[in-house]
Amino acid sequence: MFSVKFDEWHNLLSIELRGNFDVQQGELLCARLEKELSKAKKGFIILTDLSKLDSFEGASYKYIQKIMMLSDSHGVLKVFQVIPNKTKDIGFNIMSIFHYSNKVKIYTYKTIEEATYYLRLATNITIKDKILTILKIVKIKTSTLSEHACFRVCIIIGGFIGLIILRQLFKAFEISLRYLYITLIALSGFWFGIKGGVMAALISMIIFGIEVNIFNSWFGREIVMKTMFVRFLIYFLSGIVLGNLSQTEKNLRKKIRIFGCAR
Repeated sequence: MFSVKFDEWHNLLSIELRGNFDVQQGELLCARLEKELSKAKKGFIILTDLSKLDSFEGASYKYIQKIMMLSDSHGVLKVFQVIPNKTKDIGFNIMSIFHYSNKVKIYTYKTIEEATYYLRLATNITIKDKILTILKIVKIKTSTLSEHACFRVCIIIGGFIGLIILRQLFKAFEISLRYLYITLIALSGFWFGIKGGVMAALISMIIFGIEVNIFNSWFGREIVMKTMFVRFLIYFLSGIVLGNLSQTEKNLRKKIRIFGCAR
C-alpha cells in the first residue's frame, strides 16, 4: 500500500509506504508519481514516510530508484525521510546518495512528527511560528535523549555532585539531605528499576556517612545523626517502591504491545 499527494501551495510531494510493498505496487507508485510531478515547480520538497512500512521486496528497489531519479529530473531540492528502522535507514540513504544529484539535501528522521517540524522550518512561516517550531523540536530531541542510559546516569551523578557542592557552600547538613536526595533516589528507581533505586540509596548513605564523619562542626549534624537510620530506611524504601512501580509499568506496556500485535 502507498499514498502520493502533491501540495501545490507548499510545493511539497508526500509519499507514504505502508504494509508490504511489492513489485506491483512499485509500478503503480511510479505511474502515479509521474502525474503528481507534473504539478511540481523546480525546487520542490519531498517527504517520504516509511514509518508504517512492514516489509519490502528486493525486486521493488528498482522502483524506489526510479522514483528518486524521476524526482531529481523534475528539480527536487530537499528530501525529508522518515525511517525508524536502522536497517532500512542504511539502505534508503545509500540509494539516496546514488540516485539524487549532489545539489539535493537529504535529511533522515525517526518520526513523522519530528520530520514535519523540520519541514515547517523549510517553508515560509512567520518568526513566531519558527520559534514555536524550534521549541517543539528541542522538546522532541530532549525526550529522545532522555531515553539513553548514559544520559540518565549523567543526570543522576550530576545531581549527587550538585548536592555535595550545595552543602559545601552552606556548610550545613540540613541542606539537600531530605527531599532532594529522595528525588534522585526515586528518579533512579523510575529509570533503572529496583536495582537502580537501591544503588542510588546506597550511594546516598555512603556520601552521608563520609560527610558526617569529616565535617563535625557543620550545622545540623547532631539532628541528622539522631535520625540517621530513619533516613536510610526512607532512602531504601523510596528506591524499592519507585523501582517496583517502574518495573510493573514496563511489564504492563510489554504485555499490551504483545497483545496488540497478536490481534
